[in-house]
Amino acid sequence: LMDFAQDRGFAACLSFEDAYYVYVMYDAYRARYEAEWGDASYIRDGSAQTRHEQSLPFSGFALAPAEDAADFNRSQPRLRMVRATHNAYDVCKRSVNKARGLDVLLQKLGLSWHQVVAVGDGDNDVEMLQKAGMGVAMGNAGDGVKQVADAVAPDVTQDGILWVVERYFPA
Repeated sequence: LMDFAQDRGFAACLSFEDAYYVYVMYDAYRARYEAEWGDASYIRDGSAQTRHEQSLPFSGFALAPAEDAADFNRSQPRLRMVRATHNAYDVCKRSVNKARGLDVLLQKLGLSWHQVVAVGDGDNDVEMLQKAGMGVAMGNAGDGVKQVADAVAPDVTQDGILWVVERYFPA
């Protein structure tokens, strides 16, 4: 991932238990993060590319053009980039997705998928929305995400999550 990001000129990081370590294009990554999401206090300069020697990362993340993400997916047999937001991608093993993680949690809690209301807005939410008893896409989601959902809430910036809570969990 890091060699690919460096060659293509996009930012990439790894997520660890203490912070996100940006291995490629730290300044660009931090600036975008602060502009879009605010507090970037847990974003660290990982340009020395050594943090993974202390422990394994949970995941990777890249800020890449769609063409580069598609090229990465064609060239990597074990990894994939899945769009989280506009030109921002989760990087994970091909077999990993949010639904698989929730499978483990549901089993531990003794619950089933028909008891789940899942909410998402990115391509990285599709499998989860498909499996949930009620899959809700946010209004800002792409068409592919909305197509697999059972309902579409208002945009996340228009209190879409509040709409879901009030609609599916009335007081």
